[in-house]
Amino acid sequence: MAKVIYAAVPKRLAYCLSEIKKRIIDEGFFPLITLYAFPREDEEHYARFKSEIKRITNDMVEKCDELWIFGIGRGSLKDYEHAKSIGKPVRSLLKDFDMEWEIKSTHERYKDYRHIVEQVIGKSELERLLVEKERYDRNGTELNKELPERFTNIPFIYG
Repeated sequence: MAKVIYAAVPKRLAYCLSEIKKRIIDEGFFPLITLYAFPREDEEHYARFKSEIKRITNDMVEKCDELWIFGIGRGSLKDYEHAKSIGKPVRSLLKDFDMEWEIKSTHERYKDYRHIVEQVIGKSELERLLVEKERYDRNGTELNKELPERFTNIPFIYG
């Protein structure tokens, strides 16, 4: 019997669900993708049942053989953390599917999840990204202060 792989996929990556499913099947496994079971188009409906859905997804993680994380998102990070806490094998495919994984890894929205991000991408990689972000933020702020002065002497030619 084929292993069942729980695919931890954030909502913003819903556009590539068929690619994710194909990747799991091509490796000889059976995919379990909760975005198919609990589509997020109707946010009001989803919000009403959020705690029940979380309980069900935790049960699914427990029943699967492995968890593969495909993108950075609060739900996918919580699923990953739950899998690790119960000793499930985990695999990260962020770099293959989440084009924004570096940005999301250091985003303020996920600050409370950095300990999980560190587990997914590694401590040294997260530290490198945080240093780059800090340098970018600092340089961007300095650059933005200079912009008005720099562009005041540029002549604009209108046809």
